[in-house]
Amino acid sequence: MDGNVRPLVLVTHPRDRLADYFGERALQQLGAAAQVRLNTLDADLAGPLLIGAALGCTAIIAYRQTALDASVFGALPDLQA
Repeated sequence: MDGNVRPLVLVTHPRDRLADYFGERALQQLGAAAQVRLNTLDADLAGPLLIGAALGCTAIIAYRQTALDASVFGALPDLQA
């Protein structure tokens, strides 16, 4: 990976639960290290929605209820973590 390109990270936590797990400071610090894509729904991402949201991402920070199985990993060739 080019040293100037920041990784793209998906945070799967539902929008209405994000503040329970991440403070503003934590999101700012994550944003300084990576491009951050947030779940815009008030529901957990699953199946095709999860795959669509994670396309192009190199990492996922998964909400505890986010189901990540072989089909998800197989559909996301850029995913590293």
